[in-house]
Parts: sequence; structure tokens; C-alpha cells
Amino acid sequence: MHARNEKRGPTTPLSLSKLQNKRKFHPKSDLAEANSPLMLHSMASTTTEYQKELLEAKYRTWLAENELARYKEVFAFLELERELAS
Repeated sequence: MHARNEKRGPTTPLSLSKLQNKRKFHPKSDLAEANSPLMLHSMASTTTEYQKELLEAKYRTWLAENELARYKEVFAFLELERELAS
């Protein structure tokens, strides 16, 4: 008799089959959209564009720093020349 009790099915009634087959729709999270292949490709091209712009900005900064250093040298030379002339 003990073995018969173990083979019994669940005591709670099953819900209607229509309710069991319903899909629950949830809005996608931002993380799911960000990990989509289309978004990753878009992010990669944006990152590449950003890296190009960053590289160009760093190059322009380097040029400006070199030009500033050259002007400082010229200014120091002209100051020294003026001091020696007086």
C-alpha cells in the first residue's frame, strides 16, 4: 500500500490547456538589445569612428603642443636678445 501512494499523481488540479499554452510577453531589457548582433555591429562601427576622431584630436593636440614649444623658444630667445641689447 505504501508503494501505491508514491505512484499517485499530483493532488492539485491542472489548469486549463489554453492557459498553459499562453506566452507571456515581456519588454526586452536594454542589455538584451545591446547584445544583439545588429547593435554590436553598429557599436563597432561607432567605436571605430570614435577611435578615428580621437586619434585625429590627439594628433592635432600634439601639433599644437609642438608649435607652442617652438613659440616659447622663440619668445625666450627674443627676450634674451632684448636683454643683451640694452
